[in-house]
Amino acid sequence: MLVANKSEGVSGEPVEAYQVAMRRLKSKTWGMYANTPHRKVVSVNDKVVIYVAGSGYLGKHFIASADIVKVVEGKNVKNDLWLETPQVATLELGCIKYFDVPVSIKEVKDCLDFIPKNTSKWGCVLQRGLKRIKQSDFNTIIRFSNKACR
Repeated sequence: MLVANKSEGVSGEPVEAYQVAMRRLKSKTWGMYANTPHRKVVSVNDKVVIYVAGSGYLGKHFIASADIVKVVEGKNVKNDLWLETPQVATLELGCIKYFDVPVSIKEVKDCLDFIPKNTSKWGCVLQRGLKRIKQSDFNTIIRFSNKACR
């Protein structure tokens, strides 16, 4: 799962997480940073869902899925138009599928294994830029995006 968080534009203006996600999806690239968890185990043909964090437009929603078609390692890879620490790798995305109906985390969280049960502190598991999830959780999110479970 790739997680988009809010950022700061080059002029200091806030950039909502949804804008960050859409910019990355349109460029078919997703930056990885030195402290991004699991970045060294992402590989070609992995499937990902895109999660928009935060409280802005479509915050706390899954909005798309994609395939990893290439992993480009290298110091100071830069592709984003906002202020962040330098990227150390870039994921090239293919087969991007935008969900007709974005999936609210609140609607699906009780069906996902990676979300702790019986706690109000589930948001912490959605922090950072990359989260490894089980295939069954990926499939559940896709099913919800297709309205099959509603």
